[in-house]
Amino acid sequence: MLFLHGSYDPHPVGRRLTPQPDRAAAWEGLEFVRVLERYRPDWGIPHAEAVFLCQDPDHLDPCGAPLDHVVEVSPEGAFSRHDQNWISRICCLLDDHAPDHPEIARAAEAYWAGHPHPDGPVWEIRTRAAIVTRARPDLSLADEPFSEPNI
Repeated sequence: MLFLHGSYDPHPVGRRLTPQPDRAAAWEGLEFVRVLERYRPDWGIPHAEAVFLCQDPDHLDPCGAPLDHVVEVSPEGAFSRHDQNWISRICCLLDDHAPDHPEIARAAEAYWAGHPHPDGPVWEIRTRAAIVTRARPDLSLADEPFSEPNI
């Protein structure tokens, strides 16, 4: 099974990817993240504790992954799959409704349940850590693949 991770930074094969608290903090202030956290089931991986992956290269950009450096990874432990289109639906609903509106709750619950959105899925994967297995310069925007520094 193919798993991809997009990053602003290059990663060598074997690197263990873990959540980045400084980057996670920037997302925590967004209303849709607060909505997802409000409705997150006990088994769900919190946004701040997740490494985000995709299985389809075409889903990286719509899921918000940087495309500078794309790598194949192997998730460590459990992972869950969610349709990013439910987040888009939540954002649209938040324009007209309070976060506790029943339709917003239904969209958040559908996200966590892993249901595909009726408009077609854009899957994101949440896991707590992943190991880089291969660089994918063919999917990356950066001109140079990662190389170890000469010391």
